[in-house]
Amino acid sequence: MEQLENKFTIRRIQKSSDEDYVTALRIYNETTPVDIKTSTNEITYWLDKKEINSSFELLLFILYLDGVIVGFAMLSYLEKQHIAVIDYIALYDQYRVNAIFFPFISLLQSYLSESNYDIAYIVNEISHKNKGRSIDKESRLFKKLFCLEGFGRIEAKYYTPPLGIRNHESVFEAYLYIKSNDNIEIISKETYLSIVHSIYNDYFVEWYKDFFDSQDLNTYKQKIAVCLQSIEKNIQSESVNIAYVECPVLGGVSREVTYGVLPTSKKRKVSFWPILITLIVICPLAIIWLYTIVLDRIGIPMSAVATIIGSFVSATITAISAVMVAKKKS
Repeated sequence: MEQLENKFTIRRIQKSSDEDYVTALRIYNETTPVDIKTSTNEITYWLDKKEINSSFELLLFILYLDGVIVGFAMLSYLEKQHIAVIDYIALYDQYRVNAIFFPFISLLQSYLSESNYDIAYIVNEISHKNKGRSIDKESRLFKKLFCLEGFGRIEAKYYTPPLGIRNHESVFEAYLYIKSNDNIEIISKETYLSIVHSIYNDYFVEWYKDFFDSQDLNTYKQKIAVCLQSIEKNIQSESVNIAYVECPVLGGVSREVTYGVLPTSKKRKVSFWPILITLIVICPLAIIWLYTIVLDRIGIPMSAVATIIGSFVSATITAISAVMVAKKKS
């Protein structure tokens, strides 16, 4: 039977000059609906910005399948509240299937864990525009897949923050989906509002500060304030429920946990130089010593066959060294 395999890889982008960044960003640009799309110029600006921003950290990733670029992911880490926001996972249509999405979302979570980010919650916005009847394709995908990944829907009003002051279609009703290191069924009103405030002010307001003049920035803050006031007024109790019942495979049955982060292993690079030095220096001496003993016992002087033995040893070591160097390059 032939062997079949797929290799899923993510790589964090550190600068816009990365050759694969342009390709991955093109996938994002071509597949992300306009009403939820952040300007690619803004993303590139924050990627290359030298000064460290204390409010949020932008994390951009290229997604590979069998070494081929198939997608782009954007996350943000809000240190003050220990929140990771999954902003975008963009894949071409032929790759928008469970078998591909799940390994990538697992690898992204593994990156956060392996990089020692202190995370209390991972959150994602999912559209509920027109009471859920007019949601974009990204939200339709995430609504199903994030549910299976153990994200719960926070049962409280939420509005997507405006993407600038002129993209009027970017503000609409949504839900925050949340995941922690445990199955949480309820959070306090204060916790929910602190999450929302952090997303609005520590992330979005800080994001647009570098693109707006003072007048436009004030206009943007007013838009944010209106959304916040509406959210706060809508919460009547001191706690907010988290629902997991929207997954068809979970409804009406006990929730067996089948999601989580796959264990990852880091391949250690093995240096071939010590082996090569051993072949060139130590092995010839050992071979000559062995031949000397054998030839002495059968009465043949070493000088009579030295040339032949030397040529044989040299040819053998050259061949082995060539093979090792070729494997190293491949």
